[in-house]
Amino acid sequence: MPTDSLLSVVELKKYFPLPKTSLFSVKKRYLKANENVSFEVKKGETFGLVGESGCGKSTLGRAILQLYRPTSGRVLYYGGGAPVDLTKQSDKQMRALRKDLQIVFQDPYSSLDPRMTVGQIIGEGPITHGFFKRGSKALKDYVLDVMKKCGLQPHMAGRYPHEFSGGQRQRVCIARALALRPKFVVCDECVSALDVSIQSQILNLLSDLKEQEGLTYLFISHDLSVVRHVSDRLGVMYLGEIVETGDAERVFADPRHPYTIALMSAVPSTEKKGVGEEPILLEGSMPSAVEPPTGCKFHTRCFMAQEVCKREAPPPMEVEQGRFVRCHFADIPAEEKRKIAKKK
Repeated sequence: MPTDSLLSVVELKKYFPLPKTSLFSVKKRYLKANENVSFEVKKGETFGLVGESGCGKSTLGRAILQLYRPTSGRVLYYGGGAPVDLTKQSDKQMRALRKDLQIVFQDPYSSLDPRMTVGQIIGEGPITHGFFKRGSKALKDYVLDVMKKCGLQPHMAGRYPHEFSGGQRQRVCIARALALRPKFVVCDECVSALDVSIQSQILNLLSDLKEQEGLTYLFISHDLSVVRHVSDRLGVMYLGEIVETGDAERVFADPRHPYTIALMSAVPSTEKKGVGEEPILLEGSMPSAVEPPTGCKFHTRCFMAQEVCKREAPPPMEVEQGRFVRCHFADIPAEEKRKIAKKK
């Protein structure tokens, strides 16, 4: 594994057991939220994870942080030097690692305790991990300093979450995560609930904090334009699998997986560079994660689908250095695939 990796996900699976369909049913049923997910996040980068709603992005973020315990696979964390497999850590061991691994949730309205003031919310983590003593002046000064970095005024420390706008609440969520001086932060759809004008402010804040604090992000979103703006590398997820990974600009310039091509074609653009002249419409909806299709999971909606796609699941193919595509036709350039899509 390269020495510049901070986190490595290896063949991660997360299945949720489902109730029996009838009293006499013997077969166990599972919702297969994540299936054989593998990728790495390098120190100091923003790894964007994009896909349709319900494809398993948020579940993956939580499984990486062990908020959901994975069904199988490994999550290797290199923040302390020697690799630590997070899936093998007990709850007590994970609690000690929480200060390095933080998350900013999607909904700032429900992820803050309404009974605590902003100062208490931001200070709770440092107290729990022994950074400061509760009620100390050093803690108060530290909380105010973190608030300042996140664009929050000192007088806001005594206010409650309901007194803030959505953008301000998300700043509080970011400050809460930043207060523990983390190395890795999962940003789970952290701007999707905000107005477009506020989104840009939060994205700029995350970018500034990344430079100032040396942070590494896993940025989860369904909005390709946002992901393109913030990501160094990109992973595209479909029905619990990552179907394409690589340098963000290379993926946008020359997408190789048919699903990625269809997503890119729908991005509003004045230049239409690497996007195509018109959107590629995918037939049908995403299949059920309880009983996914055999072979390639995307073949039921794919304009490139052949018989082999129905029979065999394609392994990840390296089309260029560090660029992997899970498709039987990964070596066919994007432009050729677009021509095929237009003929359908």
